[in-house]
Formats: sequence, structure tokens, C-alpha cells
Amino acid sequence: YAKSMEPAGLGALYERFKQLQEKLSREGLFDQQHKRPLPLFPDKIAVVTSASGAVIHDIMVTANRRFPHA
Repeated sequence: YAKSMEPAGLGALYERFKQLQEKLSREGLFDQQHKRPLPLFPDKIAVVTSASGAVIHDIMVTANRRFPHA
């Protein structure tokens, strides 16, 4: 006897994602009028990492070299 069933394939999380996407699409939230153009260069960059690690130093050096205005 089966106690539960799940659809085969991509899984339940993907199914919920697709349902939410369809719902928001019906509400018109994906219409072109709601979209803003992307800037040519980023003004702000967020990084989630340890403050004392080497990763943040590498990211800051690279960002300053590539995007000094950010």
C-alpha cells in the first residue's frame, strides 16, 4: 500500500515553481511594461562571505580593477 505519491521527473519543487510562474504570468507581472533596462555597469555589488577571508579581498581587488566607479 502506498502512503504517498510524487510525480516522476523534475520533482515537486519544480512543479510549485511552474505553478507560481503561471499564476504571476496571468496577473501580468511578466509584461514588458514592468521590466526596466539593465544598466551598462553595476552601481552596487553585494557579496555574502566571511569578512576576514581571502575571498572578499579578491572580489574587492577585481571589482575595483574592472568597475572602479562601483
